[in-house]
Amino acid sequence: MKFPVCPNMIPEDSIYSSCVGCQIKEEHNMGCPLKRINEGVYEFVGETPAGGKKALLYFTIEGKQYRDKDVSKFVEIQELDGEGRLIAIEHAFADPNKETIKPNK
Repeated sequence: MKFPVCPNMIPEDSIYSSCVGCQIKEEHNMGCPLKRINEGVYEFVGETPAGGKKALLYFTIEGKQYRDKDVSKFVEIQELDGEGRLIAIEHAFADPNKETIKPNK
C-alpha cells in the first residue's frame, strides 16, 4: 500500500500496510505522518489517493477491537474531503513477511 507515505519505508503496491505493526511513535520524531487521536485511531492530514484532504486510520486486531498501530493486524483507512465527508474506504493488513519499523534507541 502506498498510502500514507512514510519516510521510513519504500511504498509498494500491495494489500499490506507498512503502518500496521509499525513501532514508530510520535515522540520518536522519525517522520511518522500519523497523529494518534485515541487508542487505535490515527489521523493523516494532507492529500489522499482519492483526492481527500485528510484520512482517519482505524487499527484493529480483530473486528472492532481497536489497538495502537504497533500491535495491530489490520487497518481501515477512511479518506475525507475538506468538509469531513467520507469519500473512500480502503483496507490493509500486516505483511507477515516483513520486519516492522522500530525506533533507534
